[in-house]
Amino acid sequence: MVRWILLGLGIMVAGLYVLLPAGMGVVAVWPARTAVEPPPDGFTSVAFETAEGRTLAAWYRVSGNGAAILVLHGAGGTRASVREHARFLAASGYGVLVLDLRGHGESAGRTNRLGWQGTSDVRAAVAFLCAQGVTRLGGLGLSMGGESCLARRPTSAS
Repeated sequence: MVRWILLGLGIMVAGLYVLLPAGMGVVAVWPARTAVEPPPDGFTSVAFETAEGRTLAAWYRVSGNGAAILVLHGAGGTRASVREHARFLAASGYGVLVLDLRGHGESAGRTNRLGWQGTSDVRAAVAFLCAQGVTRLGGLGLSMGGESCLARRPTSAS
């Protein structure tokens, strides 16, 4: 009887300290590639590169007043996940860039649902928007996208 109890406890400990963390690691890097439907009305499909040369796919609606909002999906999502957010912002008069973060949707690279490479993706999106003449920029991120929006502002030293 004691042997069965110890075996059960050993299985529970192995599950808690080995199987659960390993499973979470696999889920964090599991590809989130899915085909993304056409952009909403008034948006165009665009692509641009990160500093590392990864091509990111996005939908863009031109800003009429120099202001734009960068919209980022959550872990496991794509730009299609925030389609309604983008439509709402566009209807409110903002320019909108809806981005597939690396490894998600139609963007190149390997995914990481913890958002660890989000800083580079946000920098590339900001550079794209500045090249379009955007002078005022805001961000809307869901879950992991919100974390990516908090990317450290580049300085002349970085």
